[in-house]
Amino acid sequence: MDVTPYTDKIIAEYVWIGGSGIDMRSKSRTLSKPVEHPSELPKWNYDGSSTGQAPGDDSEVILSKSFFIFLLSSKHHFDLMIL
Repeated sequence: MDVTPYTDKIIAEYVWIGGSGIDMRSKSRTLSKPVEHPSELPKWNYDGSSTGQAPGDDSEVILSKSFFIFLLSSKHHFDLMIL
């Protein structure tokens, strides 16, 4: 079976705990190439006022990566989940 990737692009799913402390939130983005270390992942932001994690007048929250997991999303493609 040929498992050669058909693209170098991957989908990175950023996952974090929401403002209630019991709900999960996530955002996906496409990265142009696979990564091997969390330091290679770009910073990303979200509107924290919609999750109850920031006031409306200063709502930008930066996602800080702690670790990531490789996920096999198809027989030819690995993606990431970033926590």
